[in-house]
Amino acid sequence: MHSSNMSLGKYVSIIHRHGRIFIDEKLGQYGIGSGQAPFLMALYHNDGIRQEDLCKSINIDKGTTARALKKLESSGYVSRQRDSSDKRAYSIHLTKKALDFKSELKKIISEWTDALANGLTEEESFKALELLQALANNAVEETAALHRTKEQEKTL
Repeated sequence: MHSSNMSLGKYVSIIHRHGRIFIDEKLGQYGIGSGQAPFLMALYHNDGIRQEDLCKSINIDKGTTARALKKLESSGYVSRQRDSSDKRAYSIHLTKKALDFKSELKKIISEWTDALANGLTEEESFKALELLQALANNAVEETAALHRTKEQEKTL
């Protein structure tokens, strides 16, 4: 491990923390927070997705997903309906309120993205995004490997 890698987590954490602060401040007036934004964005791309598939699509666990959807439902942004093909599952649907909010949410996220990329060239921004995607993929794979190891230890 390179000594410079030791601070990767620190800087990713700072970006994440300040991103939540920024987005929470902007979304507060709409009755939702930064924790619900990824779910709305995913639903804008795949309205009617099953709850379990939504979890997988944004790499968020079932409990966190259930809490976020409960908040979005109580705020009037989504509705949950029994899946017609599997009565044990729910499909998640955007409401008119959520659809009307789409451009505002995208604007808020774009403002944060622009703030992060301030002073970077387009090429630097693209490279940063590529690197962050690689880091995210590594993080997902590493935690999946830990989970597999833990499951294997249970069977011994």
